[in-house]
Amino acid sequence: MQRAASGGTSRVAPGVLVVVAAAVGFGSAFHHAAAAVAATVTIGSPDVDSAQLDINCQGHGACIETYAQLSQPTAGVLLTAPAEGVITAWRVHGDTGGDGSLALRVLRRDPDGVRFTPVATSPAVTAASGDGNPFHAVSIPVETGDYIGLDLVKLASPDPSARVSVFATQPAGASVGQWENGFPDGATAAPTMFPARLMLGAEESLRPAVSGVSPASGSTAGGEAVTISGSDLDGATGVSFGGTPAASFTASASQITAMAPARAPGTIDVRVTGPGGVSPVTAVDAFSYVGSSGGGSPGVGVGLVAIGRETFSPRAFAAAPSGPSALAAGRRYGTKVTYTLSEPAGVRFRVVQPRAGRKARGGRCVKPTKTTRRARKCTRSVLLRGSFTRAGSAGANRFRFTGRLAQRKLQPGKYRLVATPSAGGKAGRPASSAFRIIQ
Repeated sequence: MQRAASGGTSRVAPGVLVVVAAAVGFGSAFHHAAAAVAATVTIGSPDVDSAQLDINCQGHGACIETYAQLSQPTAGVLLTAPAEGVITAWRVHGDTGGDGSLALRVLRRDPDGVRFTPVATSPAVTAASGDGNPFHAVSIPVETGDYIGLDLVKLASPDPSARVSVFATQPAGASVGQWENGFPDGATAAPTMFPARLMLGAEESLRPAVSGVSPASGSTAGGEAVTISGSDLDGATGVSFGGTPAASFTASASQITAMAPARAPGTIDVRVTGPGGVSPVTAVDAFSYVGSSGGGSPGVGVGLVAIGRETFSPRAFAAAPSGPSALAAGRRYGTKVTYTLSEPAGVRFRVVQPRAGRKARGGRCVKPTKTTRRARKCTRSVLLRGSFTRAGSAGANRFRFTGRLAQRKLQPGKYRLVATPSAGGKAGRPASSAFRIIQ
């Protein structure tokens, strides 16, 4: 269907200008031989060799078009990124002629469900219909639910037959969105839709996630063998203890054994780095460094400061309209928090919010999207920004939690207050308890 006599865009229907290729199918999942061994998934077509449609810019004039796969019917083929990670490679079946280029786009659906916003663009590449559709290395972070697309660019040419093409197939239920005349990163617009499946695929390395650390403490001298549990851990390129690299580690998909480095006393976060990024900080990745009994610091021993179970009175309360996170126990706003300490210690308080999720590949509980809406339900724990610290004495301690964090009111809902004690070279395991913010 020719849309413009010169420099326009055409979608050629079967029987008009059909590019003959191998039979349509998804016989083999694609793998990028140069990618790191890691938890990877394929977004888009796992086999890009087929062709039934030639989607192109043709003629004298210059043109730029953006296309994205917005629906597809094949079970097991991912339409969007299933979890946070990094796109490390992509490939496309296309032909850029002598004066055109193609570039991978990452797009994000607007909350209105209709419009999209491009958030990243790869360097441009050239392609030929018989080049074997090679992989192109990139490093583009993506979020759960992100779509992939393609920029098709043709320069002005004196040759009326000059064209830049991307090839597609036509399975029932597949649809492509089109944006004409350029669609820069950060812009927001609704697409024009037509039936097709782009011969475009991208390989995403999933972001690692830590779900537990055992043991939860060790000597400041280091050398402790620490088991880190989680998901998408295979292919880890680094493990850090509060920013200090582990002396050594071995990794599988769900577990890493790392040798803790030497560090000063205190509680830190254990984080894993991989091709898909760095694991997020959570309430369950804490590791406490404890001074050895032979150390020279007074009052530092091998015992851990212990914190008793938190209690709230009341457990459901309204957040204060202003002020700090914590007040003296007698004030009116919020709730009274009571806990015990085995010895004087500082206690850091953080807030975790349970949110609905869906199980993604690798067992991760991720934010629900259209792609994961049929996956098994789960509850994910989201660590909120901000924290506050209270100095406590041995025995019972009380203060009033105002329901505020990082200078903002917590919104109505369910939460957990996580308390981590530490005292001069001694650190204890976190304790937590549930509470609820009401109107």
